[in-house]
Amino acid sequence: ISLVAFVFLSFIRTNMDFARQKTLKDIITQSRKVEDKTAFFNQVLADVKEEVKSTDFDIKAEALLKLFFLGIKGFDIKWGAFHSMECMSQHKFGLKKVGYLTAPDTLTANEEILLLSTQQLQKDMRSRNNVETSLALNCLGTVMNPMLADFLIEEILGLLTSNCAYLRKKAALVLFKFFEASPEQLNNGFERLVDRLKDSSLGVVTATITTLLHVAQENPNFVLLAISEIYKVFTEIKSNWALIKLIKLMGELIKVEPRLKKKLVEPLFNILNTVSAKSVEYEAVCLILGQFQEYPNLYQMAKDKLRGLIESSDLNLKYLGLGAIRKYMAESPEVVMEYRQSILECLQSKDVSVRIKSLGLIKITTNQDNLEEVVNSLLVEGKAADSSELSQEIIKTIIELCCDNHYELISNFDWLFRVLIELVKMKPEKQDSILTEHIMDVTVRVSDLRDDAVVMCCNLLDLNYNDLVALSRSSVDTQGVTGGISTCLAAILWIIGEYGDKMKLAQMLRVMDWISQKQTLSASGDVQIMAIGCIFKLFLKLSQVLTMKAEISANGVDIPEEEVATRKRQVFFEGRKMVLKVLKSFAMTTELETQSRAAMYENILLAIMKVAEPETDERFQEETNALQGVAGIYQVELKPVHPDAQKLVKIPENLNLETPYEVEETELMDVTRLREITEGITLDDVKKKKREQPKPKSLKLQKKESVVSESSTEESKSSNSNIDQNVAEAFPALKKTYKVNKDFLLPDGATPFGDSNEESSTKKNQKAGLAQITAPLDDLLGR
Repeated sequence: ISLVAFVFLSFIRTNMDFARQKTLKDIITQSRKVEDKTAFFNQVLADVKEEVKSTDFDIKAEALLKLFFLGIKGFDIKWGAFHSMECMSQHKFGLKKVGYLTAPDTLTANEEILLLSTQQLQKDMRSRNNVETSLALNCLGTVMNPMLADFLIEEILGLLTSNCAYLRKKAALVLFKFFEASPEQLNNGFERLVDRLKDSSLGVVTATITTLLHVAQENPNFVLLAISEIYKVFTEIKSNWALIKLIKLMGELIKVEPRLKKKLVEPLFNILNTVSAKSVEYEAVCLILGQFQEYPNLYQMAKDKLRGLIESSDLNLKYLGLGAIRKYMAESPEVVMEYRQSILECLQSKDVSVRIKSLGLIKITTNQDNLEEVVNSLLVEGKAADSSELSQEIIKTIIELCCDNHYELISNFDWLFRVLIELVKMKPEKQDSILTEHIMDVTVRVSDLRDDAVVMCCNLLDLNYNDLVALSRSSVDTQGVTGGISTCLAAILWIIGEYGDKMKLAQMLRVMDWISQKQTLSASGDVQIMAIGCIFKLFLKLSQVLTMKAEISANGVDIPEEEVATRKRQVFFEGRKMVLKVLKSFAMTTELETQSRAAMYENILLAIMKVAEPETDERFQEETNALQGVAGIYQVELKPVHPDAQKLVKIPENLNLETPYEVEETELMDVTRLREITEGITLDDVKKKKREQPKPKSLKLQKKESVVSESSTEESKSSNSNIDQNVAEAFPALKKTYKVNKDFLLPDGATPFGDSNEESSTKKNQKAGLAQITAPLDDLLGR
């Protein structure tokens, strides 16, 4: 009676535990409702670790299912390998299925547990239950290693002749994993694998072809041993999926046996003429375009079929056709030119991926004759693009078409600069740096372009200045670094400031007015720096323009010279106020480089101008003359420098890069002697000595107490000499340096407190050096 009661109570307790256990469905449902998912999954993981310890395998299996779900969520579940193996060994199919489900994710990293599971895998592979054998084969495809391959090779080869076609198909597929883990088994199992090409089941034949394809990709010479059987299947099989695999397999075999091409010409003709499946047709076309160029009739048929793919209404086929051209014809531009019109039509496709794919082929079909036509059409497409990715890809393509190989296709640089300005308007987020580089490079290299480039840059600022500054600011805010269009705006400002010599007075004032806007202060650091330089250079050019003598008329009536002079003076002083205001504003920005340049330019102008004096004609003449001297700094033309120019600089003959720069520590310090001096000294002794030292006295008090006893003076000298001696002994290499430094700090005729009536030689040298530095600047500024 007691035994029966114990068993009954145990059964009741187990059922109660199972009832309290949360199922996988409960976990998934609750995970969709909770807010703190990390804490929830951590709690589930803790519960699972307790549940897998249960002796009830129903509870253990449910815990493994939840562990498998946690693995999908990114948790480490390798620790559950042993529990998976326990479920694999159960006779109940439901438990065994759970064990095999979790085994691929847990057993792969645990060689010891995997070694224990070999007997169980062998047992299940020999099982009369085909479903159990199928579970074992599924697991082997993931956890295979050399040890398992050598131990289970006979079982997998035996399954190739199983009465169940489903097992034969799975065995043929898994056999590649055996060959991959242990290549020696290829000799044992290859012949029996090839025999499956004659199998009555189409699924087994297809699986065998798939395995042979993977083997051929690794070792095509070995697969050539079965070329007769493979060729027979290639000419007889009707399955489209098997044909695709066979075409790929033939492509691998041709690489090592070119004579096979002649045998494949007729079957490929038949495939192109009779097979209606576009997938098979595409594989055949790719094989012919890649390796059958010496057969013109077959090659021409493949090109015609390829045109049909590109012009197909099916976007997938269109995409595949463009990819085939890119892969097999990129090295033959004259062949790609035959598809030029079809490629241009792909730019109108609704699918973004098709349009991006066609952009890569446009570069192949573009030459000097059709460059402007292609670029203009791309600009239209780019401005109408509804995808940022497509827009950026179009910008990249235009830059590559126009600027590759040092502007090889360009004959009209004025048109090129207009294109670059249009690209700036299209907001080149990812291509801003390379676009900026070409804008500046073209302007520096082509001198005849500079005047027109300045005009185009000014027009761009008139239309888009606030937008450009806003984009510069937003790119910095979102990315944390200068990006977006900010570098392009900086380049435009640099071009206007550097080459604006022939700008009209109204243009100069308009650009200066744009820069003086408050929005410029919120731009990126690069833009601020270039804006400061631009407005400073424009003010210098403005002063030059105002000093020129020219007859001015309004509505056909000449203006008197006195009124002209008055207007010039007003323009100059208004421009001066604007520039000084801008520089003062930039001098208070958070950008350090901007502060430095603004302060430098402001001090240069203030050194020349007398802002407090009346704005008279004499003041106008003096300041404009002085500014012309400063403007001479920017008269030197900047010329392009070749990237390899540094290599032309000869290395000095006396340059020695082999001798170490640093001196060994042992040469500077005698550690043994230093220890002897400091031996027995503690930190308390140092603090006590510091407290005993008298506090420093004021200069007046030191003068009153300058007369001291001879004994104290001699004692002090003796003490100082002892200190010097100790230092010299502890630091022998610094003995001479210490003396020289002491003489340098206290030159002849000077006292420690500077009481000498004569100036020290050091101060005299400093004043003389300062005079030499400032003299050229004084001459330049006319002071």
